[in-house]
This record gives sequence, C-alpha cells and structure tokens, in this order.
Amino acid sequence: MTVAQQSLFPSIDSVFQLARSIVNDTFTGVNGAQGRILTNDAPFSIPMLNSALRTLQRKLRNEGVTWPIQDNFILSNVTAVVAPDPAVQIYIGYNGYFDGTTLHASPTLPNDLMQPYMVEERTTNSGLPFTEMTQPQAGLPSTLQGSYLGVWEWRNYKIYMPGSTLTKDLRLRYKSVLVPLNVPSSAFASTSINIIDCEDALAYHIAAMYATARGAAAAEELYKMRDDAIFDIANEWVRRGQAVAYRRPAYSGSQQGGSNGGQVGQTK
Repeated sequence: MTVAQQSLFPSIDSVFQLARSIVNDTFTGVNGAQGRILTNDAPFSIPMLNSALRTLQRKLRNEGVTWPIQDNFILSNVTAVVAPDPAVQIYIGYNGYFDGTTLHASPTLPNDLMQPYMVEERTTNSGLPFTEMTQPQAGLPSTLQGSYLGVWEWRNYKIYMPGSTLTKDLRLRYKSVLVPLNVPSSAFASTSINIIDCEDALAYHIAAMYATARGAAAAEELYKMRDDAIFDIANEWVRRGQAVAYRRPAYSGSQQGGSNGGQVGQTK
C-alpha cells in the first residue's frame, strides 16, 4: 500500500477545506466535496487567499519574525562604471542593473526579496571569499570609484552602491516573502504554502472575509481567532530565538573578527 508523504506545509486545498468547515459550507457541491459557495474555483477564492497571505506576513514581520531568510544568493557580473565620477551611483533593482550610465536587464533582485540584511562583494572570477560591505548611517558618501564597492544602501526598493572600476559579484542575505499565488483550482491540492503551521491563520482570515461579505456577525470573532493563531506562530519564533547566543560586534578598530571573519574597520 502506498503511503502519502506528510508535510508540515499546508496545501491551498487544506486551507480552503478548513475555511469551509468554519463557515459551514462542507456540503457536496457541483465539484464534489468543495462546498457550494466557498469553492476552490470561486472567482473570489484566490484574492481572499492572497489577502490572507499578505496579512499573515505583515503581522509576523511586525512581531519581529525574520523568516523565511534566503542566504548565499549570488548576483553575478555587476559591471564597472563607464567613467569614475563621485557624482555617479549604481543600483540593482527588480527591473535590472543601472551601471551609472545604462540600465541593463540583468542582474536583478530576486522577486521574493522583501529587505536585504547583508551584502558582500568579490571581484568576478577571482575565486576569493566574499567581503562584507557596510551601510553608512548617513547614506552613500561622495567618493571616486576604486577597486571595491565597499558600501551599500537600501533605498527606493533598490540596492544603491558607489560603483567600482572592476566587475563584481554580490552575495545577498535577505528576508524573503511569499509572492502572490495564482494557480488553477485543479492545482490547489498539490500546491504548498511555505509557512509552517499557518493553516489556521489563513483559514480564519478567509472565513472572516467570507462572513463580512455576507453581513455575518461572526466576522469580528473570526478576525480575533486569526490574530490569536498568528500570535502563536510568532511566539514560537521568539522562543526559538531565545536559544541563540548573541554577542555585540566589536567597533572602532577592534581586532575582534566581524561577521565575515575579518577585522572590523579594515581598509579595503
């Protein structure tokens, strides 16, 4: 007998099955056991699901949850500036790479990047370890480009840098988000939502929206149950984080190693 593999990640179908159970729409409909109104192929199902996902992720971020994190994402061939000039800044955005003169189709930021945590650089084809870049508190300095990028700034949903006279590769660590889902109802059962234990929070949100659209008095209570489920997810994350040993990084020319293992304040 074949045993189906279980997963901690709920499918879209399981979320809607729970939502139908909450709003008492588990009757057999035209499409079998999909209810009669809150069906998988209803025109409002995907918009409701994406609203639930956006709300869940926003609330988790506001609670300090930093997952999911993507690491070691490489952006290759960040080409050199055409002519060194302190007035020039380059950037990488979702729409391409601006080298200070021309906007190129690649490289681009990954479409699931919400916020970068760390940017590191190395010269393309050098085979050397990546070196951590810093974020100046007052923004990018006015400086003549050299062989290192050195600094970066997250501004206008782009990573801005002074530019370099050499072609560079960048290594990113960033907060990732789930992009909006747009899958046919036939794929609900096989499409996972990559947030562990989020089924209750999403189903309560969908049920609350469904109830609100029909003037049901239970909508407010359903939103409260959604918030309770989200708080429980965030609380588990906070408790896990308490097991991590934190140490303040060294500053002001200390010889202690930075997060990249090198000396803090070293001249590049």
